[in-house]
Amino acid sequence: MVSLQIARSTLAAAVLAMALTACGAQTIPGAASPAASAGSGLSNLASAENTARGATGPGVDACALVPAADVEALIGKNDGGHAAPQVGDGGSCVWTNTDNQYSVSVDIGATDTAANGLPALDPAVGRTEPLAGGMRYLAGAVEFAAKGRDCSAQVATNDTTAGGDKAAAVTLATAVTSRM
Repeated sequence: MVSLQIARSTLAAAVLAMALTACGAQTIPGAASPAASAGSGLSNLASAENTARGATGPGVDACALVPAADVEALIGKNDGGHAAPQVGDGGSCVWTNTDNQYSVSVDIGATDTAANGLPALDPAVGRTEPLAGGMRYLAGAVEFAAKGRDCSAQVATNDTTAGGDKAAAVTLATAVTSRM
């Protein structure tokens, strides 16, 4: 009975972790990380995703694509960045200033997710704003294609100047594209 409860608990944690990761959730300070709760379930999912996409190499180190000085210029002191569990051969990283909860995030999609530019969006997603360079603004993030990958960048502060966080995210997306 105890082993059945442990198995159910582990399965529930793995399902929750996958759902949160798919939605781009961030770790809440003091809470157990979804990756830690899920154990090897996420790495098995990532391996299956890599196999399905034909990806055999390591994922993209999204944290390495943005220099610490660039992040500090956007949000001030921060936690140094945390990579999310890898699915496919993409990668993502979130930097958070724990004093004010400002954050920067970069998500790099898997190979060929934007082979011919950004994919068409389902109209149910809502309105998007076209941006220069084939980028688009959607739900507070800038989506862009880089090296055939569907990527996004987000800067979340209380910047109320002209362009504000959106302009900062466009600059970040442009820099990430040049570093890939």
